[in-house]
Amino acid sequence: MVTSPSTELRLFMYGALLGDLIGSPWEFNRIKHDRFEMFSAQCAFTDDTIMTVAVADALLNDVDPATSMRAWAQRVKPQRGGYGAIFWVWLNNPDDEPYGSAGNGGAMRVSPAAMLGDTWDDVLAKATKVTACTHDHQIGLDAAKATAHAIWMAKNRAMFVCSQN
Repeated sequence: MVTSPSTELRLFMYGALLGDLIGSPWEFNRIKHDRFEMFSAQCAFTDDTIMTVAVADALLNDVDPATSMRAWAQRVKPQRGGYGAIFWVWLNNPDDEPYGSAGNGGAMRVSPAAMLGDTWDDVLAKATKVTACTHDHQIGLDAAKATAHAIWMAKNRAMFVCSQN
């Protein structure tokens, strides 16, 4: 089945946002089993959904990612979970620079870069752009780039080649 780029993007965003919604009851908790109700009354969107939408908005409209993230954080409040304390301070201070985070927030919101990039180099540039405004520690950047790479390869039905060396 051939889909248009806009349909493909819409389906991709549904997948990213549904993943956050389904996983939201376990935000900050570890799941200890593999049987759970996929949609329950405890499901709600989190800050990860808001930031993923903000990144998509920034890339689609050629807006500064930091500006987009700050605007979306002011416009929409998460139903579950919440922003980390340092990230919250950054969101509320428009002049703040990247704060050296090595956390997973960059990887959590990077998926639109993988979907909107035409080539691996384009994906890498987009992933770096939307991550470096906060997660400028090399571990944070590498995590976001690895996540974007995995998504881009899946999107393009690429083969993963693993080596034991």
